[in-house]
Amino acid sequence: MAAETPSIFESQVIAHLRPLRGQAVILDSDLAWFLGIELERIADAIEDRPELFPPDFVFRLTAVELARFEKASPCLTAGVTAAEGRRVAFCTHGIGMLLIAFPEEKFSLAAIPVLRAITSYWNAIESGQVASLLVNRKS
Repeated sequence: MAAETPSIFESQVIAHLRPLRGQAVILDSDLAWFLGIELERIADAIEDRPELFPPDFVFRLTAVELARFEKASPCLTAGVTAAEGRRVAFCTHGIGMLLIAFPEEKFSLAAIPVLRAITSYWNAIESGQVASLLVNRKS
């Protein structure tokens, strides 16, 4: 089966993914923006249902890791702070678990292209073509 070209939305998600700790991850503020929710709502979900978000699904970023994200993706992350300054990165499974925390249909529909983008990202990494998927981060 031939790979499909990512949609504009998927391409923008891909532009905000980063390989980190052996996984493709997306910053909490970027995920909140793509899902159309407040960042605090994500922080609350993690705090309220920690059993859904084990450390290999969602993890706190170190100051160095956060600085790398903010430098690479300033249009979504600049000036954004989470509750008590905690910032986290979501891997694919963490995004899936967020659907359980937020069962409304709009989150499920928004998560589909996010999850597809992660798959496209890893496929591109494996084939050495990730640069062709990236879009202008200021778009």
